Amino acid sequence: MKMINPKKFSKSLIHAFNGFLYLIKTQNNFRIHILISLAVVITGIFLKINNFEWLILLLVIGLVWVVEAINTVFERLFDLVDESFNPIVKVGKDVSAAAVLFSAILSVIVGVLIFIRPFLTWLKSIL
Repeated sequence: MKMINPKKFSKSLIHAFNGFLYLIKTQNNFRIHILISLAVVITGIFLKINNFEWLILLLVIGLVWVVEAINTVFERLFDLVDESFNPIVKVGKDVSAAAVLFSAILSVIVGVLIFIRPFLTWLKSIL
């Protein structure tokens, strides 16, 4: 078994960090996902959700971030293939964007299911 090469590993981390910065700098929707994720995490802290709920919540947040990143990759590759309007490229971009939408809808459903009970409990306590 080969040993881990620290130089290669550190370069990989730098590339990953650069990719993350690219998403933040260039992708408005990614920035929106980050802000919503922060609001969700703050809400989870406020409502004192349990460890299992945190696990599920963080998984769907991560899912949305990953799908948004993959969508960005597909968009850039499609642009590389054909920058002019091409109906096939449009379908590829639309389907890729739909994947982000599906993951976002799933995360909203999961968030509602996780937050509804503690939110109603909190609401009863202040009324």
